[in-house]
Amino acid sequence: MARRSVEAGVPQGSVLGPLLWNVAYDSTLKVNREKGCHIICYADDTLIIATAEDAPTAAVLAGIWVTRILSQIERLGLRVSEENTEAVLFHGRTRPVCLPFVSVGNCSIKLANSMKYLGVYIDSRWTFHDHFAYVEAKVSKVTLALCRLVPKLKGPMEGKRQLYS
Repeated sequence: MARRSVEAGVPQGSVLGPLLWNVAYDSTLKVNREKGCHIICYADDTLIIATAEDAPTAAVLAGIWVTRILSQIERLGLRVSEENTEAVLFHGRTRPVCLPFVSVGNCSIKLANSMKYLGVYIDSRWTFHDHFAYVEAKVSKVTLALCRLVPKLKGPMEGKRQLYS
């Protein structure tokens, strides 16, 4: 049995990791929420959804809830990556003239046209154009790599066939 030195938490890939995370993070999910606020979590990705009749109200509501959730997360001894914090304003056909900022303490999170959540790019109109462009670029890279690896018609050369097995 291999031994590893761990200063905090559990090793990556541990069977106990998800259970301990759920126990610790449960208090964050149980923060009292008002109407118009929803929290969705998957592993350590937290999504806060604030709904309102207009964009400025939604931005204020989002700022309040992000601040509350961040303080709860900090009580657990965890830190949120500001670089990975994103905000998107979902709207109908007409885009608001002035896009508000979501304020969190002294920091402002500018609203973007799309965000990446759990590997999927979600845009403000739910068209998924950004996601399809991202997937197309990835597929093109893989296709190009495979085309270089496998010569047309004849299949892979003997040396490369051995690489597969």
